[in-house]
Amino acid sequence: MAGIYIHIPFCRNACSYCDFHFTTSFSYFEKMLNAITRELEIRRDYIGSQSVSTIYFGGGTPSLLKKSQLATLMETINRVYYVNSHPEITLEANPEDISINYIKDIVDLGINRLSIGVQSFFDEDLRFMNRAHDSVRAEKSIIMAREGGIKNLNIDLIYGFPGLTIEKWQMNLERFIKYELEHLSAYNLAFEPGTVLYHRKRKGRVEELNEEVGLDQFKTLIKILKSEGYLHYEISNFAKKGFISKHNSGYWKQMKYIGLGPSAHSCDGYERQWNISKNVSYIKGIDAGNGYYAGEILETQTKYHDYVLASLRTMWGTDLSYIITNFGERFYNHFLQSARNYLEGGKLIREGDKIFLTETGTLIADHIIRDLFID
Repeated sequence: MAGIYIHIPFCRNACSYCDFHFTTSFSYFEKMLNAITRELEIRRDYIGSQSVSTIYFGGGTPSLLKKSQLATLMETINRVYYVNSHPEITLEANPEDISINYIKDIVDLGINRLSIGVQSFFDEDLRFMNRAHDSVRAEKSIIMAREGGIKNLNIDLIYGFPGLTIEKWQMNLERFIKYELEHLSAYNLAFEPGTVLYHRKRKGRVEELNEEVGLDQFKTLIKILKSEGYLHYEISNFAKKGFISKHNSGYWKQMKYIGLGPSAHSCDGYERQWNISKNVSYIKGIDAGNGYYAGEILETQTKYHDYVLASLRTMWGTDLSYIITNFGERFYNHFLQSARNYLEGGKLIREGDKIFLTETGTLIADHIIRDLFID
């Protein structure tokens, strides 16, 4: 099975923390959608005979698309690809775009999973992030999504940013729990180069939150969500039973996927490709039939790193038998040797051929994963 990701690179405004590829200029909106539609057609062979089990509209802000525009993309996917009878189809949305009628429209198109970029239920935090919605709109968007027919609903929340106290973070999580949502994606804010926050930090206008406070917020996240019965199935993701994101899990489980639109990535297990991140050049490249992407053949070391990075972050863990079968004895021995201290220190645990992060290991996951890489 395979997944399709479509990147819609348009936003009404620039969030202060975002380093994804986007533009606030709508000059090429229709041309971009035409180019993505054309790319869907010309890239069909990339996933070969694989059937499509997940479709994900990301961005940017996919909820800027009208029903007719989404319908064109969905029609093209269903015409060109073999889509499973019950695919998971996700649309990312901003609260200000959501109405009951819009939700009914997208449900009518087959979209059955919604991911709302709430980020916070506090107005001062939303202003800090330069979000276009306020806390009232955030809550209304959840209510309207339900009333419109969405039964698989995720929201994004952000923690670890200046001004966020433990008390406010707990209140954000309590608000999430209040609505009995199926899924939560919670991200630790990072000052990524090129973002507004990064420039503010360099100029001394804002300081990063104390690392210990951010760590406490992560611990609080785990404690509260687990107490409510959510599966902590990936470091940043929690779900009720039966509502794990199939699309994102496909990335972590080495499923083939194809990415359409500027900056989107594709991987078939042997080669990785990435589309260029310049909108005009991407559109011209699609028109010409070439020059809109670059790629690399995946060497064994790269595949090993990708596998360790993805698998160890999840509740399914890293499979030692998979390592020795797919990468060989050298990588298998390196992994075991590098993992020994973490196993003895209670940061990792072994169950048969599987290695998992413990809860304390989760707190330093990035550090552990780097140590498991091989030079």
